[in-house]
Amino acid sequence: MNSGMDPHSEISRNLRAVYQEVESEEIPAHFLDLLEQLDAAERSQSKKDTE
Repeated sequence: MNSGMDPHSEISRNLRAVYQEVESEEIPAHFLDLLEQLDAAERSQSKKDTE
């Protein structure tokens, strides 16, 4: 770390770089499948609640 830099600025810059890298990653198919199952279960429950 550069001793002339504010440590908070260095941390912020590194966190932004890591976040941008993670943000650009593809969402795994099995996770998308789980989200779809959750949506279906919520729709089903909502339908039952309105009957």
